[in-house]
Amino acid sequence: MKRLPNAVRAIRGTAALLGIGVLFLLSGIYVRLFLWPGVWLFPARRGAWVGAYMRFMSRCVFRLLGLAGARVRRVGWFRSDAPSLVIMNHQSLLDIPTATLMCGPRAPRFVNRKWYSRGVPAVSPAIRLSDGPVIDPDGGPRAAVRLLQDCARTADGALLIFPAGFTLPD
Repeated sequence: MKRLPNAVRAIRGTAALLGIGVLFLLSGIYVRLFLWPGVWLFPARRGAWVGAYMRFMSRCVFRLLGLAGARVRRVGWFRSDAPSLVIMNHQSLLDIPTATLMCGPRAPRFVNRKWYSRGVPAVSPAIRLSDGPVIDPDGGPRAAVRLLQDCARTADGALLIFPAGFTLPD
């Protein structure tokens, strides 16, 4: 494959980065004006609508990265409509879109740290919409384990956890 000149690669990369910024901005508007009210009015559709939104966002991110020249290959798939626990090693910001596209028919609920649940564009609203458990590191490891146990008992779909950084009690 012929390598593109540096200037062309820089333009493609900048365009992809700007595209992702615009995507996050527009998705924030969509979430606040349409998705939140829809989920509030029709709570039974939450899983389907949030899953569709997360898959759409994930596909768009990967297409924009493809514009910049990135190539991604995913292998495998898992069912997310039955109680299950998925454990992944968190290596990059692309892990969540990857996991979202590798499951179906619903998006998994992600275990998140408290500081991501507010103030992070596109991420914080998705955390609240997906109703994933939020762990407060200041609460200690026992509180985190109790939260995960409660979540596992009531799960109706897949729960995804990135265990890096979480410490379990003795």
